[in-house]
Parts: sequence; C-alpha cells; structure tokens
Amino acid sequence: MPETTIGKLKNLASLDLSNYKLTGLSSDFWSLGSLKSLNLSSNQISENLPSNIDNFGLLETLDLSSNNFSSKIPVAMSSLLSLQ
Repeated sequence: MPETTIGKLKNLASLDLSNYKLTGLSSDFWSLGSLKSLNLSSNQISENLPSNIDNFGLLETLDLSSNNFSSKIPVAMSSLLSLQ
C-alpha cells in the first residue's frame, strides 16, 4: 500500500493487520484517529511506537502481541482511556 494511502481512511473504525509480516508502519498510519479496534499482532514490527499514539483516543482494543518491539511503552499510551 502506498505510504500516503492509509492516512486517508479517516472514518476507519476497525483494522486487522495481523500476520502480514509487517516490519514497520507508515508515518501517516498514526493519523487514523477514528480507530476503535487495532490488531497488529504476529508481525515483525521492531520500530518504536510513536509518541503521538495518543491520536488513537477512541481506541478500545489494541493487540501488539508477537512483534519485535525493543523500546519502552510511550507515556502517551496512558492517555488512551477507552482501552479495555
């Protein structure tokens, strides 16, 4: 998918990109503020989670399991108050 495509999906509420062997995410990915459910499990993502992850203020479910994250969880995650 071209890097500038996913950020245009402004009304996207649910996204499952599990098991796609992703190694990273485009910068405009983090502008999907309408997401309520995000599954990025079972990929090969090793980049740091961005500090602007709090853009996902409506996020209720988040699965980042089975990736290669090596950094700490960003402080901004604490502002995702809808996470269950």
